[in-house]
Amino acid sequence: MGMFGRGGDGAVVTAFVAKDEMTPVVRGIRATMDRFKKDASTGFGLAAGISVFSAATKAVDFLGDSLSAYTSDQASVAKLTQAIEANSTAWDGNTKAVEDVIASRTRLGFADDDQRDSLAQLVAQVQDLDAALRIQRTAMDLARLKSMSLTDAGNVLAKAYNGSTTALAKMGIKLKAGTRGLEAIDAVQSRVAGQAQAYAETLAGSAEVMAISFDEFKESVGGALSDALQPF
Repeated sequence: MGMFGRGGDGAVVTAFVAKDEMTPVVRGIRATMDRFKKDASTGFGLAAGISVFSAATKAVDFLGDSLSAYTSDQASVAKLTQAIEANSTAWDGNTKAVEDVIASRTRLGFADDDQRDSLAQLVAQVQDLDAALRIQRTAMDLARLKSMSLTDAGNVLAKAYNGSTTALAKMGIKLKAGTRGLEAIDAVQSRVAGQAQAYAETLAGSAEVMAISFDEFKESVGGALSDALQPF
């Protein structure tokens, strides 16, 4: 359900009402839709009018969903940025570089929001962005091999990074005593390598990648809509 909801033309109001006062944009949309319903019913015939108006309503719903997706995406970026700033003192503040890595990894079937949630936890646990990114890539393979969430896989690997390999051992992945840091991550990577890519190439994985791509498209539409609404 998007910010506009699914309640017909009146649902448009939900996203833009402030203190019960509609913006000129919303008033214009409602007036146009009211005129369109009247014209469609009398000029095109009732059936055609309903069909065309239904399509217009779906378009409005899509815009509302897109704006909601964009808003959620921005909140996700802010959460991750704050986590990095608080925990990785060596970070140069290059948010774009981090987002580029995240975008490239969506091709493995992991949504950007899921990646950011996982990465925010990882960077808090290991106190280093570069290490967190390396751990997360291995977590993607581990998650596919063990059918677990990216966040859960990342947490298991963060423990191994910090010297606790008990959780890994329970999964059947045993490391030499005393193995920790990136040495532990590399050891796990050698056991799970290729799992994420293999899954992404299956029918189920390809469907997830396509769904993520569509969600990214909606976020871009929502961003453009947000920019257009700034004057109001």
